Amino acid sequence: MKTLKATYQIVTPMFIGDAEQKATSIRPPSIKGALRFWWRALNWGGFFGTNVEDSLKELHEEECRLFGSSEIDGKGGQGVFLLQVISNVTPLQPENLINQYPLQNQNGYIYLLGQGLYTRQQGQVIYQRSALPAEKTFTIKLCFRKDIDESIVKTLLLFGLMGSLGSRSRRGFGSVSIKSLTGYDKYKIPENTEEYKEILIKLCKNLPCDLPPFTAFSEKSRIDISMIKGKKEKVQNILNDIGNEMNTYRSFKSKKIEFQDDHDLAYDVSKGIRVSEHPRRVIFGLPHNYYLSSGKKVDVKPIGKERGRRASPLFIHLHQFPDNSYAAIQFLLPSSFLPSSDRIEIKSGHNANQIPHNVDWKVIHKFLDRFSTRTNII
Repeated sequence: MKTLKATYQIVTPMFIGDAEQKATSIRPPSIKGALRFWWRALNWGGFFGTNVEDSLKELHEEECRLFGSSEIDGKGGQGVFLLQVISNVTPLQPENLINQYPLQNQNGYIYLLGQGLYTRQQGQVIYQRSALPAEKTFTIKLCFRKDIDESIVKTLLLFGLMGSLGSRSRRGFGSVSIKSLTGYDKYKIPENTEEYKEILIKLCKNLPCDLPPFTAFSEKSRIDISMIKGKKEKVQNILNDIGNEMNTYRSFKSKKIEFQDDHDLAYDVSKGIRVSEHPRRVIFGLPHNYYLSSGKKVDVKPIGKERGRRASPLFIHLHQFPDNSYAAIQFLLPSSFLPSSDRIEIKSGHNANQIPHNVDWKVIHKFLDRFSTRTNII
């Protein structure tokens, strides 16, 4: 067997959970799920043809060949490699997590945490779940039955350049940075932002021009280095800065209100008025809620077959270089927002409006443009 080993460092607290939502370890199914996600995102362009359904079928068949699949209609198998995770990371319980990553005066960080990871008790903000701490490392070992597949090598790299694990992974938590790759000498691990940009451009070649049917790279994708921070900076402060910027952009309480129309629409729904449009902020992901000063609540969610959410197409990733400096990466991977038959429901009490979706990608581009120190990669 030929072996690949990739070692990664955890950069931000990783809220990865077992069946009881407790952070205990990094398990192979979590890794394989993440690798499959990045493999699909990177390789869609190589399968995309005139018929989307046929392209999706071919992509799925190749994914099953590489990663394995369950037994269906006499087909199935283990894939072309065996996967092992080598890790010895001790989780931080909520009471210890608060000491290492305090929540006082960290409104932007709390904003990115989102509901479920923190709560308020007696005026104090505390964590609700345990997490794997930053600075720790883990290794993925792949043993190939035959030759090493280069698309898997690229996937391991991409996971270590843009990936993360656990809850709120699209908001910067659980970010990982690749530290070494042995068993395949074609690619070099980036040591600075220039090398980081070079390898990403090399990996993201020949992208399709059309909007993908799922989260994948295309010519409509955007990858920015939003800010670069020195080795003395705390990762919590970096996430706090990004969270504050996002909260300011999306909030009705900011000095420059970007979404007055969304606010007015929510109030109309709360008053029982029928509306024909959905909020522009749905582009950041669904569901989301409006808690109005009147005391009423407005819920916004997708309505479709077995669908209750739409993950955000905007990702935040913190990358740590060997000199311990950081790059805050934000990237947009546009795709079909929802199936054409789905609707977006805006509901308050008994007043429910189901609206055809018509999203505006410029809403996220405008947010990314707010970072004056940004450098665009693609």
